[in-house]
Parts: sequence; C-alpha cells; structure tokens
Amino acid sequence: MIFEGVTKVFIREMFNEDILRIINSLRRFLSVTVDVNTSHSMKL
Repeated sequence: MIFEGVTKVFIREMFNEDILRIINSLRRFLSVTVDVNTSHSMKL
C-alpha cells in the first residue's frame, strides 16, 4: 500500500520533470527559430 503510493508520486515527479524538459526544449527551439527568422528579415 505504502509502496504503491510512493510509486505513484515517483512516476508523477518523473512525468513533471519530462514535461518541464520538453517545454524548455520547445521554448529554446522557438527562440532559435525566431532569431533565424528575424535575421533573415533583416537581410531582406
């Protein structure tokens, strides 16, 4: 019973970590894309 609760919390924590990592990666990707687009616009 206790082990089951710990496992659920552990899985939830891992899940949250993954989501945060994915969000950070997406944000980084978006900022890079925006930088590339603005530099292209500047050249044009």
